Amino acid sequence: MINPANVNYCYAYTTAGYQYSTDGCHTFRSTGFAALGPATYVQPGGTNIVAVDPRNPSTVYAASQSGVARSADWGATMSPTDWPMQQATAVAVDPSDSRIIYVGTNVKLYRTQDAGGTWSELALNGAAGYPTTIAINPTDPQVVLVGLSQSAAKGGGILRSTNRGTSFVRVNTGLSTRNAICCGVDVLSVRFDVSGVVAAATSTGVFVSADLGDRWQDVTANSVSRYFTDVAWNEGALYASTYGSGVLRASVSLSSESRASSRSTTSARPSSTPYQR
Repeated sequence: MINPANVNYCYAYTTAGYQYSTDGCHTFRSTGFAALGPATYVQPGGTNIVAVDPRNPSTVYAASQSGVARSADWGATMSPTDWPMQQATAVAVDPSDSRIIYVGTNVKLYRTQDAGGTWSELALNGAAGYPTTIAINPTDPQVVLVGLSQSAAKGGGILRSTNRGTSFVRVNTGLSTRNAICCGVDVLSVRFDVSGVVAAATSTGVFVSADLGDRWQDVTANSVSRYFTDVAWNEGALYASTYGSGVLRASVSLSSESRASSRSTTSARPSSTPYQR
């Protein structure tokens, strides 16, 4: 992850533990914080194991077996938060209010509205699996999407809240009904672009929605890989990382109607050009 407010700071979380860079991802170093060191965290989630506070970008969070760690110096020094959860799988900070933070674990989803002073457990509407990725709509932070470790075919998929997590509904129309053949986690990344269009990287392909998940369009296109680990938007292009087959890029076009009405049931579906490596 690259810190959006200062691109000199980058973060990597591998089997060697959490590491940070101060020179634009050229070199990395460990913090020396044992809870984020090698062999201390078996990552059972998606891509949101590191989070930057959008309003205070020197504040960085990292998930671990023992809970969530926090840094106040751009990720260079980490310390425990003592928040009441373990086996954290995802962390997300509300872009409009830094006091509102979501934490997924290997069993539950939690929300604080007072920067960690108190926590509420959020009901996941009976869906299968646990939270692996959390996305907050930058144009309307009331809208929160949560990807689950189990696919839509297994009773999981993607959940949507329109009231900052107080209640969720499943939004799986258009997602694959195939079962993945590998790797344990089915929804690995859900990410909004700046206009509120959302993309999902899953164990069965890449999907895009222009209506907050009411309908998903498969844009996997010509990709040989079907297991995708992350997605990222940049100036109209959608990038997707695969499980062992490189990074791909495609242009995803959306009609003006679908952009103007993100909840419309008649808006045009997104389409993509063939992927390029």
